[in-house]
Amino acid sequence: MAEPLADLSTIDLMPRQHLLNFQNRLAGLKSCFALTEREMEASPVCPHCNFKPGAEQPTAPAATMLDALGGSPATPAEMRKRFEEYLDHLTKGRDPGKVRIVLE
Repeated sequence: MAEPLADLSTIDLMPRQHLLNFQNRLAGLKSCFALTEREMEASPVCPHCNFKPGAEQPTAPAATMLDALGGSPATPAEMRKRFEEYLDHLTKGRDPGKVRIVLE
């Protein structure tokens, strides 16, 4: 999973530090794909990975954290801001009325 995410760092709209922050937030989420609902009901400790929710620092529910990540390393407002900063970088020192940017 890290390699496809690392490819995003080559995009100017995804600065490397933003990508690293996103990867760190993802890495902080815990999951065990072997755990079944029946096992969850039977014991508060995962029999596969020994995850003990009671021993962890209280955090927001995983669903809330995933929603906050939004499947994207940025909210629409953050992407708009980054895009505007990128355009400012491209047009720096040029007459904005004479700059034409073509997106393909």
